[in-house]
Amino acid sequence: KLNQADFTGASLRKADFEDAEFHGAKFHGADICGVNLTRWFVDERQLLGAVGDLKTKLPRGFTMRTADCTLLVSKGNEMVPQAQIKG
Repeated sequence: KLNQADFTGASLRKADFEDAEFHGAKFHGADICGVNLTRWFVDERQLLGAVGDLKTKLPRGFTMRTADCTLLVSKGNEMVPQAQIKG
């Protein structure tokens, strides 16, 4: 159980959170590249400032930035650059 954990600025790259709980956890500024958070209750505000990549998995509709400041949007089971989304 990682409820209320503070991952601020932590490198969690490719971490396996298979059975974790994150209620109230903070990921501000954390490197979550390659991390799958689709199964867990995570509020998008918990991820403000976190850095991900195309391999990061987030709940549908969540947005996040990459290290080069590209904005990514979660569409189903993949992250898509916002510039590629039409209408």
